[in-house]
Amino acid sequence: MSVEKAMEDRYSSRKYLDKPIEKEKLDLILKSGQLCPSTFGLEPVRFVVVRPASLLYEACFSQPSLQTADIAIVYASSIKRLEPHGPSAMEHFRRTGLDIQAQIDDFEPFYRLLESKGRLESWARSQAYIPATAMCIQASELGIQSCILEGIDEDLVKKACKLDSDELVNLVVVFGYPADKPYPRLRRSIEELARTL
Repeated sequence: MSVEKAMEDRYSSRKYLDKPIEKEKLDLILKSGQLCPSTFGLEPVRFVVVRPASLLYEACFSQPSLQTADIAIVYASSIKRLEPHGPSAMEHFRRTGLDIQAQIDDFEPFYRLLESKGRLESWARSQAYIPATAMCIQASELGIQSCILEGIDEDLVKKACKLDSDELVNLVVVFGYPADKPYPRLRRSIEELARTL
């Protein structure tokens, strides 16, 4: 299946079959997230697989998709992983084999700019959407559907997943074999969405 076809077939499923996602398919979904780009390659997001997804039902305002989905994936972002001189960033800079100080000099001004504008948290949180999108598309290619949930109680999700106190969660995605049909897809035209300067 082409990427375009997987994107066309993907929809937000609210009801799922009582059929577990096979390990090899789950591994492919997780791999698609791992391969995604991230800011300066620092990978500030980790994935927590929750099975059954219903374990997060109350933490996500009782959204119906959690009652039948096989798994939920919680996307936990960390500002600490983005700190220019922090252990995670330094380890990444070492692993590249490139000049470490040159990498810090390239990255730190951007970090400090966001820090001065109070945007570090929103930046870290936004990183979760990159792998989440790729994982939804990969799942669609495998005949698995998903539903992206932003209506969550962050504190309850963090507690249920035993996350570190500094980790940030604003996104949970459920996955499973769909038992419903997609709604008609309504999209704005390319001419409305895009313009060329």
